[in-house]
Amino acid sequence: MVERQTSGFDEFIGEVRRIVSGTSDPVAQASQVSEKLQGLLRSGKGWMEGRLQIPADQQVGEYELWRDPELGFLFLVHVLRPQHISPVHNHGSHWVVYGVIENQILQQRYRRLDDGSREGYADLAAAGQDHQKEGNATFFSPLEAHSTSNPTDQRAVIVRITQVDLSRVRRHRFVPSEKQAIEFAGGR
Repeated sequence: MVERQTSGFDEFIGEVRRIVSGTSDPVAQASQVSEKLQGLLRSGKGWMEGRLQIPADQQVGEYELWRDPELGFLFLVHVLRPQHISPVHNHGSHWVVYGVIENQILQQRYRRLDDGSREGYADLAAAGQDHQKEGNATFFSPLEAHSTSNPTDQRAVIVRITQVDLSRVRRHRFVPSEKQAIEFAGGR
């Protein structure tokens, strides 16, 4: 009898499946997935073998490494160009976990000061910053706003675990200086 050898990636996916199917609490799911992702990232890059080869000179890109057919979560790898800054945004009513494979990123968190009842309006205040280095993971709860940046002169390679395919989710981009909320769908 030959035993099938599982990779760290396969084990990670199994853990995420157990977490997501084991609790309906989205914050508990995101927190636990973040811990597991940090463990995977700190185990080295062997889990990427045979799944992903990013050319050393590539500055921008997105790769889908896993889409769970039953539970709907995605495992994405993104290449962020030097000095990349995303607009302030949320992920709708879903969580997202971010981890760093290569280089570093900054995550500026925002908290909403208004109740969200006025269409097109959002009063946001900066609520801290996460400086994520290689091997670090963090999560964003449903409706939590943030901006991701690569403050360096080198590309950054990151992982995003999204609770669902965000290209089908209505969510918001924000312009804090103008107290503006812009609803959109699409993109991941």
